[in-house]
Amino acid sequence: MMRGAGGMISIEHDGVHHLLMIGGRGSKPAVQLPHYKYIEFPHGDWRTNEHSIYNILSRKWSDPSIIGQCIPPASDFIIEKVNNTRAVLFGGIETDDDAMTTDTNNIYILEISISTVFWQYIKKPEAINQWPVGRFAHAGDIIITGLNCPMLVISGGLNKNNDTLDDCWIFNITQHSWVKVCTVRYM
Repeated sequence: MMRGAGGMISIEHDGVHHLLMIGGRGSKPAVQLPHYKYIEFPHGDWRTNEHSIYNILSRKWSDPSIIGQCIPPASDFIIEKVNNTRAVLFGGIETDDDAMTTDTNNIYILEISISTVFWQYIKKPEAINQWPVGRFAHAGDIIITGLNCPMLVISGGLNKNNDTLDDCWIFNITQHSWVKVCTVRYM
């Protein structure tokens, strides 16, 4: 499937670099793999949660096994590498089986090996109000604090009304908690 607006991170295994690609939208897939979802929209585009691993040395593709609560067909999210075997994915546009789309604030932790991706969905606690709104086309990065605690930083993006968001948040990957750190000023 030719696709864009998905996510990609690099992993290294036994000295060989690989690219893990997840999701996206694009043209009709030539082959629909049985353990992924492909949703067609009325205008002919497709959205998927397909995973592909590309071995840079051998130039060969493989499909990893998926364990846990995998993201539904999605695009326009961010995925950031925490370390060589761990990543975090936030937000984006998710599509259900009826081709209904949602700008999400879902967050997932991924444990990655050369043949398996283990997904952990982090559910927003009902008692917590500090959680960013759903968004897509946003920016993100990982920072590691002095206590070796990884944090996901997100900023901006668009909401369900295509309004530009001007907030900046930090997600503590260890404690699964969000803190709003600022509103971005534009000059």
